[in-house]
Amino acid sequence: MKRLLILMLALFAFTVIAPAEEVKSELAETMSQIKSSIEELKQNVKQDDVRESNLAQVERLITAAEKASQLDPTAARGLDEAAREKFLDRYRAAMKALVSDAQTLREMIEDGAEPDARYQQMMKIYQHQQSGHERFQEEKPQ
Repeated sequence: MKRLLILMLALFAFTVIAPAEEVKSELAETMSQIKSSIEELKQNVKQDDVRESNLAQVERLITAAEKASQLDPTAARGLDEAAREKFLDRYRAAMKALVSDAQTLREMIEDGAEPDARYQQMMKIYQHQQSGHERFQEEKPQ
């Protein structure tokens, strides 16, 4: 009996101390890839010596953004049908603009555009990320 009580207390302590791992949605994983690529590109897009790495990051960004545009944000849940469609149309248009700007950056890198011009294009992409977080993420309860 004493062993059972100790075992139960140990299991309880473990569940309290070790929080359950949050399972990320497919969209959250995809957005994480986008964020990672954007951060990498922000740091390196001006550098000519990492051209191939930058091109790979842009391709990763484009692929992830195209995939994300096909997924529905959780913020769309709970909206009535008309509001949901409007929300999803705005979301998909924003993702399409992100893809377009990333494709422009890819072309700039391929063509050897000036580092400052590449950086300005990268900052345009970064702004998509920032405004998307404001417009399309579900608000967290405080």
